[in-house]
Order: sequence, then structure tokens, then C-alpha cells
Amino acid sequence: MECDSNKRYPKVNSVLLQTYLNARIVKYSKRMENGWEGCLSIPGFRGVVPRSEWVTFEAVTPEGKKIRKTVHGFEARIVQHEIDHLNGLFYVDRMSDLKTWTHLDEFNRRFKSNVKDKK
Repeated sequence: MECDSNKRYPKVNSVLLQTYLNARIVKYSKRMENGWEGCLSIPGFRGVVPRSEWVTFEAVTPEGKKIRKTVHGFEARIVQHEIDHLNGLFYVDRMSDLKTWTHLDEFNRRFKSNVKDKK
């Protein structure tokens, strides 16, 4: 996972490249935060997804070291999004209001932005 000066999410802090194996969330904050998400698995769409403000996860690094890490904010959103993929879930499965699901062209018109999805 990584988000470095990403035009898809221009108002968030960068998240340095991190690689983990067998990641699993072991603790969630009860406080939720709504945020726009998209996914390169199905580019061109966005939706509002509620996510925990922070999570603690466990994983193994490529070097075989076990880690336990607590992350907050956008990094916590990324961790939840990616671990959902490991568990067979897509961000649309987490949306509480499917009316927010929109094509990126409409998203850009609505928010006067020029966000593009690139793999």
C-alpha cells in the first residue's frame, strides 16, 4: 500500500510504500469517519464509505518479521480497504448509502476537480 502525492486524494498526507503478508485487523476504533473511496480494481467510480478512525493490525513483513501497528486517518482507511480485499470485500460492500456511488466524471463535475484513475 502506498499513497504519495496522489492526485486521486489530493488533500491527504502521503503514506509511504509498505508491504505486508497475511494482514488482519485486530482492533478498530468505535468512532467512524465517512470518506470518498475508489478502487483501481474497478476504476472510474467513487462512493462514500464509513471507516474506523484508527485500526490496529498484525501482519508479517516480506522478511518474515511479525508486526503489530496502529494507524490513524487516511492510512487507517487504506489498511481497511486493502484488508477488505483479502477478505473478499469491495468498498461498495461497506457503503451505508449506495446513492453516493458515482462515476468519476460526475464526481469531478460535482466537486470541480480533475481526479483521474491510473493503474
